[in-house]
Amino acid sequence: MPILAMSAGKVTAIWGSAYVRSPGGAMRALQVGDTVAGGERIITEDNGLVQISPIKGPAVLVKAVPVSTTVDKTIAGIDAQDPDQAPAAGLSGGADGGMQPGLRVDRVVETVGQVSFDFGTSDRAVAVPLSVSNVKNGVLQEAEPQISINSVTVNEGAGSAVFTVTLDKPSNNVVTVSFSTGDDTAVATGDFKATSGTVTFQPGQVSQTISVPLINDAIYEGSEQFTVKLSGASNAAIQVDTGTGIILDNGQGAVPSGVTPDDDRPHVLSVSDAVVVEGGSLDFIVKLDHSSTTDTILRLDLIAGDVHPATPGTDTGDMQVFLGDGPIA
Repeated sequence: MPILAMSAGKVTAIWGSAYVRSPGGAMRALQVGDTVAGGERIITEDNGLVQISPIKGPAVLVKAVPVSTTVDKTIAGIDAQDPDQAPAAGLSGGADGGMQPGLRVDRVVETVGQVSFDFGTSDRAVAVPLSVSNVKNGVLQEAEPQISINSVTVNEGAGSAVFTVTLDKPSNNVVTVSFSTGDDTAVATGDFKATSGTVTFQPGQVSQTISVPLINDAIYEGSEQFTVKLSGASNAAIQVDTGTGIILDNGQGAVPSGVTPDDDRPHVLSVSDAVVVEGGSLDFIVKLDHSSTTDTILRLDLIAGDVHPATPGTDTGDMQVFLGDGPIA
């Protein structure tokens, strides 16, 4: 009975005798362990079975069904006396040990068990956005630029304090922000001029300046400060809203090129002479060259004179300092 091997594989079991027939008609006894190629014809006795394990997939059984007499005649022409065609191991053949009528392969059925896979992910908490300020009409917008203002330290004689307002990145839109000055230890009535307005950034610009005029006087005021505050930004968010302006009049602080820093610190203008009868008090008057709104520290030392020098601490007692009615001592 001819059986058509449907796929290549290794013979793992034989029931009855089985042979492989080449295209030229030569017969080769089939044994367990032999390898058959896809499409090869296998001849078995009646009810013979051959189990083939394919290269991939489970083992399959192949069996035959009755064929026409033409096939029977073809099989009858096989030389049963060929000594090379030894019966294969397995079930016994017919009553006389010969081959049974040929069979045609009906079909080979391969059964593959179902394979199941489980897919899934663990539940996750619903993410809550920190901010939806950049969502318009349900569409996520690009984050707005951030606006900042710096702080400056200038000399009173600089003429103005210049603050820089910046965007952290360029914008495709026009960006505006309002500003105004505020008093602190420096006040708009005597140290700077109150200033307010709007800073505008054209698309692509990232830096603008604010200039606050300063009032220069001859009075030493020490370190003073005021503020510039940003508000009401459009097409941007304010990151740093306040800049501090520090005014110095002690010769320090920034000035434009070619400008001499102002130094309003008072200097000693004069020290008077004093004459007194021994046992009385010597009154020396110390004058400064101009007034000050802050403390002025002077160091006073007694030293021996050039003619008939007195010895401080021996001829003098403890020194006392008295301030006058005005700001000048």
